[in-house]
Amino acid sequence: MAHVRQQIREAIANAITGLLTTGDNVYQSRVYPHTSLPCLSVYTKEEEAEIDSINSPRSSRRELSIAIEIRAQQTSDVDDKIDDISAEVEEVLGADSTVSGLAKDIRYDGVIIEFEDGGQQPTALATMNYTVIYRVLENNAQQPE
Repeated sequence: MAHVRQQIREAIANAITGLLTTGDNVYQSRVYPHTSLPCLSVYTKEEEAEIDSINSPRSSRRELSIAIEIRAQQTSDVDDKIDDISAEVEEVLGADSTVSGLAKDIRYDGVIIEFEDGGQQPTALATMNYTVIYRVLENNAQQPE
């Protein structure tokens, strides 16, 4: 079995696969081909942990930062395309606050939107940031508590 962090990342990627605008163009990596746009990429950024019990094995509360990158490219209205995709992602993730039972909560923290104008079509990159709160025992990071 995999670390709960990996299970959460995979559950989020599975949940946003098949969206109307991005279809199956979903990657679980920071590095992926940009040949099929628009696309999504899901990856973990950082995690904070806090022991919150004194009994052995101790319980650990984790706050996991997840990034979902949106890449889109078109000659006009690329802003609208990013917003459409963002709305689809937010709707899907907002419908399951426990991330398939792996987490205590997931919250949307905001988005950073950037543009590249070097090619024939403008390319937009939006990074949506989420925090996932989950718990594990210190001796079993593969099973959510």
